[in-house]
Amino acid sequence: MMTASPASLTYRVDGSSPDGGEAQPHAPHALLASRQEDTVIWGRKWLERFGFRVSTAGTLDEAAALLENDPPEVMIVDGSLRGPDAAPAWTAVRKLPGGADLPVLAICPNDKEARRAVAEGSTDVVSRPIEWQVLSRRAARLVEAHRTSRELAATRAELEGLRAKAGSDSTHDQAQPLDGLTGLPQRKAFEQVLDGALGGSRTGFTLAVLFLDLDRFKLINGTYGRLGGSQVLVQVGERLRACLRKRELLGPRRAGMATAAVARLAGDAFGMMVSPAGSREDVAPIAQAVLDAFTQPFLVDEAEVYVSASVGIAIAPADGTTAEELLQRAELAMADAGRRGGGAFRFYSRGLSDARQRSLKIDRLLRRTLERNELSVHYQPIIDSRSQRIVGAEALLRWQSPELGNVPPMEFIPVAEETGFMVEIGRWVLQTSCRALREWDEERLPHIRMATNVSLCQLTRGNLPQLVDEVLAETGVEPTRLELELSERGALRSDPEILRQLQALRRRGVRVSVDDFGTGDSAIAYLKRFPLDTLKVDQSFVAGALTDPDDAAITSAMIAMAHRLRLRVVAEGVEQQQQVDLLNRLECEEVQGFFFSPPVPAPAFRELLSANAKPARKSPAVWPELGTQEVTR
Repeated sequence: MMTASPASLTYRVDGSSPDGGEAQPHAPHALLASRQEDTVIWGRKWLERFGFRVSTAGTLDEAAALLENDPPEVMIVDGSLRGPDAAPAWTAVRKLPGGADLPVLAICPNDKEARRAVAEGSTDVVSRPIEWQVLSRRAARLVEAHRTSRELAATRAELEGLRAKAGSDSTHDQAQPLDGLTGLPQRKAFEQVLDGALGGSRTGFTLAVLFLDLDRFKLINGTYGRLGGSQVLVQVGERLRACLRKRELLGPRRAGMATAAVARLAGDAFGMMVSPAGSREDVAPIAQAVLDAFTQPFLVDEAEVYVSASVGIAIAPADGTTAEELLQRAELAMADAGRRGGGAFRFYSRGLSDARQRSLKIDRLLRRTLERNELSVHYQPIIDSRSQRIVGAEALLRWQSPELGNVPPMEFIPVAEETGFMVEIGRWVLQTSCRALREWDEERLPHIRMATNVSLCQLTRGNLPQLVDEVLAETGVEPTRLELELSERGALRSDPEILRQLQALRRRGVRVSVDDFGTGDSAIAYLKRFPLDTLKVDQSFVAGALTDPDDAAITSAMIAMAHRLRLRVVAEGVEQQQQVDLLNRLECEEVQGFFFSPPVPAPAFRELLSANAKPARKSPAVWPELGTQEVTR
């Protein structure tokens, strides 16, 4: 059956297909097996909106017939179905003809059954109540992964066939398997070369391993499809081969140069080896030459595409004495280069391993923070700069871990975003902060707005407008009192899907602000392109405005520009009365910072709000004492 890969479909965050209609004739085939009518109705609706052709079955016998006559590419099985001897449906499916290797997504009544389903052979699970958008996305990913697996198996079989035809050279070919796309050695062959070079090491011998990864390669695949991405990978392989042939790089000035190799390790990751390598000063020009190979555009069909790379370097024997150690540590260095913006090389250091170990520990512990009630929300007041009344609160996430102690947000939030767990945490923060706002309203405290931060993964892996609708309906908070803060350096970026979600939120009456303004690459363009209500001047400019004429000029210009665009301005990081006075002169409407209050727990913020409801005070010094607290900026 010829089908179009889900990777080629344009998915929308609200789940609609590109044309908003039903699945196309060549759409991937999904089989939904459930005897619950509402599950069938909603499942068909959402899966079709995600580009699937959907068949349904009310019994396992019906499912078996479909598996034989019209094989699906993914099967969604409801736990309400039972097989022979009352066995769970996901177990019975595996015994059906054509079910052994089929991706199976199990719908389970609770988390306990979900764990059981995974243990008994389902490929993936979702629990009730069903998040249909999540289910549909997971189904699409299962199809894509299954297709990729089949393509790799076909390629592997083709390569084995070619080796068989090679006669006497087949043994050599098996020892040096080549990547079917680029013609470069694969990871296993590269490791064999490394181990061979390391095994023949001698006193004073050094060997350099370079681990290279393309920056933002997913954007290439998303824009030009997998075929376009493959064209880029082939050209990358050619340029890396050319790098190792450069005479000035590997020529006589490195007497004794014996081995140089390049390989495709996986996906858009490549490896290079130079032996003997010399010192870091000797290896640096090699790494720079690799980066220079990316300065010219790549051709995708007739279009010119620019791609940069991040390179990590490990040198034996100082950084490791086995292929596995060197590749692992070069990859750590590459990841560090990528975090710094890419297009650069970094050498491995022991601190990177320590940081990686802590990151892995944070990832492991973070996943249980919600069930263990380890997360909390603190609130920092947003102040009207003239009346010094509280007009808003920013909800800020905090984590107190029994094992790690107080973990700074700048340390655990990137991990949560990378793993996607930030979607679940973001939901909890929004619910918690809106419930707090409702409680303060019930106590007849001043009506203020609530600002919560939004991360990129909440916009790309979830449905933010739907989440906001659910939380506002649950808490009774008016949409106009909720403000979503998007960091210019993170979530606010030029993406049509993000723009669509923000416009949908704006139509609901929810406010949108841009945080860290002035610290990104396209600040002014964002002000014009996105539906914004508030501009928050970054604290780095506010901190220097009293002493640095440049910071003062930038702060003044940003406030004036925001006003011309009819945006409200909040200055962050205010810590002195003189800063308040300056911002008043610049007509900045609102201020926020430690001069007024650090972020505090909900009960302490309630005290601030209650005291601030009384006649206006001239100085924060007469605000209530909140006792000794741990301050996290």
